[in-house]
Amino acid sequence: MPKIQPSLDEMRDRESRAVMADGQMRKALKDEDMGRFLSITRPTYQKRRRQPDTFTMREFRALIRVLGLSDEEIIRFVRGKRK
Repeated sequence: MPKIQPSLDEMRDRESRAVMADGQMRKALKDEDMGRFLSITRPTYQKRRRQPDTFTMREFRALIRVLGLSDEEIIRFVRGKRK
């Protein structure tokens, strides 16, 4: 069976999830903590993590602040990896 390359959107979503996971590990935050900081429930945060394009601008700004994301990480979150 031929191997199918993931779509550009899926590759960007994977990169966004990696940025969030790295930030959470750095700050030692659980999903429940993240939800509280973003003013959403834990299940909603987990959904946002699975589908990063569903973040609202308010939530995204809070995510940047809480995780202390660098400019590079913000660009990775939005645009994916550079090739």
